[in-house]
Amino acid sequence: MIHEIWSDRPTFKRLRFHSGLNIVVATKTSSKMSDSMGRRSRNGAGKSSVIDVVRFVLGGEVRRDQTVIAAAPLAADTFFMTFDILGKAVTASRTPARGKSGRIQIQGAHEHWPIQPDIDEKTGEISMARSTWLDLLGQVFFGFPDSRRIPSGSRLSFLSCIAYFSRRGRDGAFADWRRTFDRQGAADYIVPLSFLFGLDTDVALKFVQLAEAQRRDNDVRKALHQEVLSALGSKGQVRNAIVKADRSADRLRARLESTSVVDFYGEFEREAANLDARVRELNDGNYIDSQYLHDLEEAIGSERAPELPDLARLYAEAGIVLPGVTLQRYADVQRFHEVVVSNRAEHLSAEIAATRERIAERTRERDAIVDRHDEILEILKSGLSRGHYARLERELAEVLAEAAQLKKNYELIERFENSQVDVKTMRIDAERALRADLSEREELIRQAVAIFQEASSALYSEPAEFDIAADATGPRFDISKPDIGSIGVRNMQVFCFDITMALMLARRGSWPGFLMHDSHIFDGVDGRQIGAALRVAERMLSAIDGQYIVTINSDDLEKAAREYGDDFAKSIVPPELSDAEEGGLFGFRFEHWKDQDGSS
Repeated sequence: MIHEIWSDRPTFKRLRFHSGLNIVVATKTSSKMSDSMGRRSRNGAGKSSVIDVVRFVLGGEVRRDQTVIAAAPLAADTFFMTFDILGKAVTASRTPARGKSGRIQIQGAHEHWPIQPDIDEKTGEISMARSTWLDLLGQVFFGFPDSRRIPSGSRLSFLSCIAYFSRRGRDGAFADWRRTFDRQGAADYIVPLSFLFGLDTDVALKFVQLAEAQRRDNDVRKALHQEVLSALGSKGQVRNAIVKADRSADRLRARLESTSVVDFYGEFEREAANLDARVRELNDGNYIDSQYLHDLEEAIGSERAPELPDLARLYAEAGIVLPGVTLQRYADVQRFHEVVVSNRAEHLSAEIAATRERIAERTRERDAIVDRHDEILEILKSGLSRGHYARLERELAEVLAEAAQLKKNYELIERFENSQVDVKTMRIDAERALRADLSEREELIRQAVAIFQEASSALYSEPAEFDIAADATGPRFDISKPDIGSIGVRNMQVFCFDITMALMLARRGSWPGFLMHDSHIFDGVDGRQIGAALRVAERMLSAIDGQYIVTINSDDLEKAAREYGDDFAKSIVPPELSDAEEGGLFGFRFEHWKDQDGSS
C-alpha cells in the first residue's frame, strides 16, 4: 500500500492515501483555460504526474519521452514516497538530476528484506543502487527470483510488471488490455502477463524464442527472394571452396612465418643477375678457345716437311748422271722445308699453351663467381624482399576474407536448410507445452474468468467475457467485446482485466498492494459505469487489503455521483488539483515535452 507522496519543493501538493478507494480530483477554475478546441481543460493539473512520481520513486527510467519528472525545472527536486514493503512502512526518495537518479535513499526498517541496502559508515545514510532496488522490489512485490535467475530475453522485470499496476493514458496503455505502451509487441508482454496470471513463464518464453526464430527464418527467406542464395552455389560447392581457401591461407601463413624480410634484397638480385651474365660470358669464351685448341692440336700433329723424291736414284735408273751442283741445290730445298715445319710447330705449341692458360684462367674466375652466386642464392632463399613480403601479406588477407565470406555463405545455406525444420519443431514443442500447462492450470483459469465476470457484470448488463487460451503465438488473453463499440467500453475492459490480474496475483501471496489508473481510464465512459467501476475496485481490492488510486476530472466524478446515485466524497484525497497557475501537483506551471498533463 502507498501511504503518501511528496517533494521537497514547498509548492508540491502532498497526497496522503488510505486503504480502499483513493480518488485524486482535478477541478476546473474560473479562469476558463481553453484547450485547442476552445473547451476548458485540466491538462495542467498534474493528474498523470501522480503516477509519474510513484513510478520514479519505484525506480522508473528518467526519460523526457516517458515522464514529466525528466523536466529540467524538476531536476534538483527530491521526491518521496512512503509505502509498505513486506508489511512494514518505508520511505524511499530519489532525485532526477543526472548523477543522483542512480541511487534511492531509504528510511525505515529494512532488516527483514531479502536484499540489504548500503549504509554509509560516515553519515549513516541508507541507500540502494537503482538496479539493486529494482531487484528487491521485483522479489517483494511479485515474488520474482533473484534477477540473475531470470532468463535473458524474457522481458520479465519489475518495470514491465509494475506498468500494469500504474497505467497512464499518454503511454497508450488503455488502447489494449495486454499492452502498457504503444507498439508493445507480443514478445514484450507474453512472459510478464503469463507470470502475473500464474502460468508457466518457461512455456511463454518458448514462444518468444519461436518468434525470434521465425524472424531469422524470414530474413533468410528474404535473402532467398533476392536471389542471394542462388548466387552462392550448392552447399557442397561452397564447402569445397572453403577447404581450398583454408589450404591456400595455411600455405601463405606458413611461408610468411618461416621467412623474413631481407634487407638490400634488390641489390642481391642485381648482383646475382650480373654474375649469371659473367658466367655465360666466360663459358662462351672457353667454348670458343676449346674449339680453337682442338684445331691447333690437330694442326701440330699433321705438321712435317714434305717428302722430296730421290732425284739421284731416278736419274741413275734412267742412265743419266746429274751434275754435283744440282744435287747440292736440291738438298738446300730439303733443309729449308724442315726449318719451316719446325718453326710452325714451335708457334703452334706456344699458341696451344696460351689457349690452355686462357681456358684455365676463365675456369678459375667462373668457379669463384659460381661460389659467390650460390652464396647470394642462399641469402635470397632465406627471406623475401619487403615488397614481396607485403604482396604475400595482402594475398593472405584476401584469401582469409574470401574464406570468411564463404563460411558466412555456408552458414546462410545451412540456416536456410535447417530453419524450416527448426521453427516447425520449436512451434510443435511450444504449442504442446502450452496446451499441457493450460490443462494443468484449468482451475486457475476458471478463477480468473470468474473474477473478470464479477467485475464486468457490475458494469454492464451484457458483460464481456475473458479467457486464457492456446494460440500459435502463445497464451492468448482474450476479451470478447460487447457489440457496443466505444472507447468507454474498451477502457472498462482494461479496468476489469487489471482488477482480475491484481486479484490473481494477490492470491499467490505477493503483489504491490495497489492498482493505479490516470483519468483517461474513464474517457468515453458513462457516469453510471464510472460510479460502478469505482465501487467495484473499492470492494474487490479491499477484499485483498489493497487500494485503488485513480485520478479523475471533477465533472466526471460529479456525473458518476449523479448517475450512479452514490457519494464518493469520503474517498477523495485532499488537496484537489486544478488547472490554476499554482493549482497543479507541483504548484507551478512549466513547459515539458509534448504533453502538458502534469506540467504544473
